Amino acid sequence: MIKQLFPYGKPVVGKDLIDRKDIISEITYNVRGGQSVILASPRRYGKSSVILESLNQLKKEGYLVGYIDLFEKTSLAEVAEGLVEAVLSNETNRARDVLGMAKRNLSDFVKNVQFKTLWEDYEIILSFGSKEIDESKLIDDALDFPQKLASKKNKKLILAIDEFGELTDLNSQMIKRMRAKFQRHDRVTYIFSGSQESLMKKLFTSKAEAFYGFGKMLTLNPLPAKELVDYLTRTFKKGGFKAPREVCSLIAEKTKHHPHFTKILSQSILDLALQNKITTINKKLVDDGFKLALLRIKGELDSEWIVLSKATLQKKILKFLAHEKGKIYAKDSFSDADRSQLYFAISELERKGILRKEGRGKYAFINPFFPEYIRLLKNL
Repeated sequence: MIKQLFPYGKPVVGKDLIDRKDIISEITYNVRGGQSVILASPRRYGKSSVILESLNQLKKEGYLVGYIDLFEKTSLAEVAEGLVEAVLSNETNRARDVLGMAKRNLSDFVKNVQFKTLWEDYEIILSFGSKEIDESKLIDDALDFPQKLASKKNKKLILAIDEFGELTDLNSQMIKRMRAKFQRHDRVTYIFSGSQESLMKKLFTSKAEAFYGFGKMLTLNPLPAKELVDYLTRTFKKGGFKAPREVCSLIAEKTKHHPHFTKILSQSILDLALQNKITTINKKLVDDGFKLALLRIKGELDSEWIVLSKATLQKKILKFLAHEKGKIYAKDSFSDADRSQLYFAISELERKGILRKEGRGKYAFINPFFPEYIRLLKNL
């Protein structure tokens, strides 16, 4: 019997990607026409999966493609290297390793006849092996590298830059340099994505920002109910379990249709079913599975709560929302002193990826387990 029906924790493509056909279709349609796109949504909504699936489809159509995730980049040199590696992924298998070879032993790399054409065409590779790196020139060359390779191959290149907002913390001036370079690239179309929705909207829709008007803004929302229930019913059945639609609807409701947390809850339910030799998924199993899933991610929630230790008003807001006490901006919801700071505190919770705005004065937890976690805490 299958024990891992609901993979989570890393990007998925193909059959493991739940729905998202419409957003993938919109991304591919726009970039085929040369229109760059911006994809914004909270972390773990499946942005990377959507982007990778879009790139897979475009690659099959003959486009050059590249993908870089800026989340773990700690320097501009690492960003430059990541860009070059992303673009070199369109070269032969052996050529994909040239950066590592050049960095390990530049002199041997240059003497290697089979790489002579490659390093002569792409002189930037030599820069990574140099002991004295001119970071400014390296960045400029890396930013131009996508256009250079696409021109050399006489093809269109689609380059995805994931977690683009991380550049604001790393080096805000880099964003201006990117815009100056990218706007001249006629053979490259870009996909930008980020988890901080408000930041991404600011970077691409504010007239004061360098990337104003550069692409079409798209938003990744929670999964549609029908498609998510279809997926759950089908996947449980594949593992030999009967899962009535009303029970699958309950799972989707508990996770607020969040793809990542739906898989965590579903896998927890599956584990309990296997442990207790149950073949029909029922409501009690869903409730027990929710408790198990909450226990499994408790460490993550503990860390988020500890970070808020000195943010008293932010914790008050989360407690208020967790206990569903009413409208957050209502006159009697908070003291006058707190209400004067509500906007800034909520904005910070949005920036941290804890809350998401759903409408005027309406906010929701991104992690559907967080409200229950707060309700269970003692001595708040």
